[in-house]
Amino acid sequence: MAVAVKNHGIYRYNFATQGWVNATKDGQIVRANPAALIFFNKGIFVGTQFAGVFYSPDNGVHWRNVSKGLGNLTIRRFVEVAGKLYTGTNAGLYSYREQEEKWVLEYGNDHMQVNGIAVKKDQISIATNQGVFMGVGGKWRAVMKGHSVHNISVVGDLIYAMTYNELFSSADNGMSWQSIQKGMPDNFYTFNVMESGGQVLAGQWDGIYRWDGIRQEWGAFGKGLPSKLAVTNMKVSHEMIVVSGSAAVY
Repeated sequence: MAVAVKNHGIYRYNFATQGWVNATKDGQIVRANPAALIFFNKGIFVGTQFAGVFYSPDNGVHWRNVSKGLGNLTIRRFVEVAGKLYTGTNAGLYSYREQEEKWVLEYGNDHMQVNGIAVKKDQISIATNQGVFMGVGGKWRAVMKGHSVHNISVVGDLIYAMTYNELFSSADNGMSWQSIQKGMPDNFYTFNVMESGGQVLAGQWDGIYRWDGIRQEWGAFGKGLPSKLAVTNMKVSHEMIVVSGSAAVY
């Protein structure tokens, strides 16, 4: 388990000592502003805002930059699909070739910000500043144009696309989309959508919301959380929901 902390680096949890350990004594990583993080094939990959990708094979004792092949060094997301590592950058979606320690462009262009990545069976969906695109076996198609989308997720048979002022869902694999903003603040975007215990939850600027399938709208689900907490991240771990965020100003 590890977390990326702005201005401080990467911290991993030592279960033996039940404490956190700074795993980025290399100041270069901290100065590059680490954000994305993933454990992959017994190593740690860290994506930064300014210096691409760093890799550690030994839990953060040693690091090296592995950004060869990237067209842009701003890293936004990592995801593993069928044993292959992918990253979203400010210049498209890339996959990693371990033997060559090289990234290869899968889809995108010099101006495509890949803000979110979701997987549904063998299909990859990416949320970008140019819309939503879906790819299977290297063949890609645009499924949502005219929107800048900052995140995307798959829950069951539904795909959720998070634009900067509205939440959309698709039940037919991107052929059509419908707005499902009802119950949440107008013109405020959703950070993430996930499922826990059969419930669909959304992180918003003022807390967590839960989908009411009968009323077909969202309801507040943040009892106990600080007021106006922008829930920027949500994860499920051992049937427990873990959230992080910051005080929202609006």
